[in-house]
Amino acid sequence: MLILSLLSLVFILIIVFLHDIF
Repeated sequence: MLILSLLSLVFILIIVFLHDIF
């Protein structure tokens, strides 16, 4: 379940990063 947790964390970071750009 560690991989799933890391994936969700990366996904959230990407969303925040994109939201910060736009």
